[in-house]
Amino acid sequence: MREASDDWLADYVERNWESIQHSVGSYKLEEEGVRLFTRIDGDHFNVLGLPLLELLSYLTLRGTLPS
Repeated sequence: MREASDDWLADYVERNWESIQHSVGSYKLEEEGVRLFTRIDGDHFNVLGLPLLELLSYLTLRGTLPS
C-alpha cells in the first residue's frame, strides 16, 4: 500500500463510505481504492477477494461448466 496522510485517508473514507462500508479492508480495488496501492503482486482476482480463475478451473474440471 502507498503512504497516505491521515487527512487524505479521512477524505477517502468520507467520499467512498457508501461503497466501501461493507468491503473487507474498506477498499474496492475496482474503484477509487486502487489509489491506495502502488502495485499489486499476485492474482488481481485474489486481491478482489475471489480467486476467479481457480474457481472457473474447478467448476470446469467437475463438469459444472462446459469446457
